Amino acid sequence: MKENPSAPSARAPQDAHLARRSSQQIQAWIVSHMAALLDVREAQIDASRTFEQYGLDSIAAVALLSDLGVWLGKDLDTNLIDRDATIASLSTQLADLVRD
Repeated sequence: MKENPSAPSARAPQDAHLARRSSQQIQAWIVSHMAALLDVREAQIDASRTFEQYGLDSIAAVALLSDLGVWLGKDLDTNLIDRDATIASLSTQLADLVRD
């Protein structure tokens, strides 16, 4: 799995209001990250498939959540990605979480 320089940055938002992301924005970030991780085109990532189906192990899941948490400006629970989690379901869950 390669690092993609065009993948979204995990840098923290400058202002707190920037952390409020829509489900679609979060999903796009995850798709881009997963495509870079798997060294495939973003179009090949299906948001309805589980992270497990993509072969995401626990180490990669923690790294993804860490980078995503920085981007969102929020500490994320490492248990957010369970065996049944999809990119779409995680995106919706996180959009609700950052709205609070």
